Amino acid sequence: MRAESGFRSDAGRRPPENRLLQIATSSLIPPQRGALASKLETLPTTLNEAERRERSEREEIIRQGWNTFLEVGCALTTIRQKHLYRDRYRTFEEYCRQKWGFSKTHANRLIEAAAVAAILTPIGVKLNSESQVRPLVGLAPQRIPAAWKKAQEFAEGGEITAKVVRRAAEEFKTDSPHCAKTAQRKKAGSIPTGSKLALNLIDKAEEATKKKDIQAVLNALGELRKCLLHC
Repeated sequence: MRAESGFRSDAGRRPPENRLLQIATSSLIPPQRGALASKLETLPTTLNEAERRERSEREEIIRQGWNTFLEVGCALTTIRQKHLYRDRYRTFEEYCRQKWGFSKTHANRLIEAAAVAAILTPIGVKLNSESQVRPLVGLAPQRIPAAWKKAQEFAEGGEITAKVVRRAAEEFKTDSPHCAKTAQRKKAGSIPTGSKLALNLIDKAEEATKKKDIQAVLNALGELRKCLLHC
């Protein structure tokens, strides 16, 4: 069988690494909401000869390459992005379950892990399994090499296990702008302005109650009502 797009057509030939990395990293850019469904609606329900050949080659990679998750993830990425399942299955999820016996979630894990591996492989990282890089999924691409380096430091020359990688990844997730801002707000103990005003009015009402100043209580409650309606 003649290989297309640089992929192998038999177990003895490997696809060029740069082609694998290109396909894998393409999954780092999520499609816009409804984009996949819209694209599928515009495609013919049957595959042409080139598409059938491409699907056969990708499926052969999946069938033979369970231990090479980068290749499997790339193959699944191509099948998902090009809807190469559409002549036999309605959805990618249905394709995964009926063709391969695993869930769409597992397929997505392989795709995401391949995308992470595609970032680490060019810098000389040798990976053992999908689970080893799974904790890095979700990090910004530019943070992944630094997180791996941190995992190497934690491992202290020993095996870089999924647990070690997870520990390293947590540091970078906490260091994200959103998490940092949230942590800073919690640390400062800041409270939204409207809530502060409401709490002050409640304090006033309680103090007036102790003094049995009914008018002051009513005034505080009136102001509290306005705060709740408009703050």
